[in-house]
Amino acid sequence: MNYSNVSDYIKGVNGFMGSEAQREFMFNLGKMTDCAAEIGSFKGLSAAIVLLGMVNSGKSEVPSYYCIDTFEASNIELNDESTFDEFKKVIDDIDKYGIVKPIKGYSTDENVIKQIPNNLDWIYIDGSHETEDVIKDIELYVPLVKTNGLLLFHDYTWDTVRVAVELMEAKGLISLVCVFDDFAVYKKK
Repeated sequence: MNYSNVSDYIKGVNGFMGSEAQREFMFNLGKMTDCAAEIGSFKGLSAAIVLLGMVNSGKSEVPSYYCIDTFEASNIELNDESTFDEFKKVIDDIDKYGIVKPIKGYSTDENVIKQIPNNLDWIYIDGSHETEDVIKDIELYVPLVKTNGLLLFHDYTWDTVRVAVELMEAKGLISLVCVFDDFAVYKKK
């Protein structure tokens, strides 16, 4: 199965996630993944895309996808309501194997970090977009990503995100693979 087979379904999922190119990239990455995580799941769009890739991978072993979020939306249009019910509805509709493992809490919380294995193929960082928070997420989660594993950044075109990522690149933690649209792919050194 390829992305075009699921793109109509994905368009029906509420959430924010860049271009079709980014969505297709995430779907195809899911097909090759054994274990990954995301910070900032919101209503489940990115998780659904990755999950659809994972369930269509043809792999015999069940992969794992850890989704870290407070699920307490800070968006004004949501009136600070929880997004967890919508997240679960989207994921439960697809996930028949227990692939997605939602973790409620802040990405910097020690108890949250302890739940993430240290063999991630990649991590998708789309939580707080404040520079210091992005830096903390990179510093805390790079050790959990395999050597040469990937770090993916949504909203890379935001100055606050780009500055944080480039600072971590300057420190030698990660190196740029590619940038397209508002999405950046880095590799752990």
